[in-house]
Amino acid sequence: MLTASFPCMRCRSYCSSRPCALVDWNNNYGSDPDKCVLFHCGNWAKEFLPNPRMGSAEILETTFGPENTVGALAGRAPSGPLTYAQHYALMI
Repeated sequence: MLTASFPCMRCRSYCSSRPCALVDWNNNYGSDPDKCVLFHCGNWAKEFLPNPRMGSAEILETTFGPENTVGALAGRAPSGPLTYAQHYALMI
């Protein structure tokens, strides 16, 4: 698998001087078109979470078991402005 994830994320962090996150987003948040829900089964930088805690990846533990998903950061990112960019991965 060839992917541009690392260079793209590195470039975005460099340009913003802040960490970036690779997330799934859903803008189907009730009837408000200006709200979205962000989620991802991977870790985010702790700077995104005001009170991060170490836990397990709840979504992944349903498949792999809690003993195999230890080490995930858990928390809730506060609402605020969001800049997003489309990301592509090339699968070969």
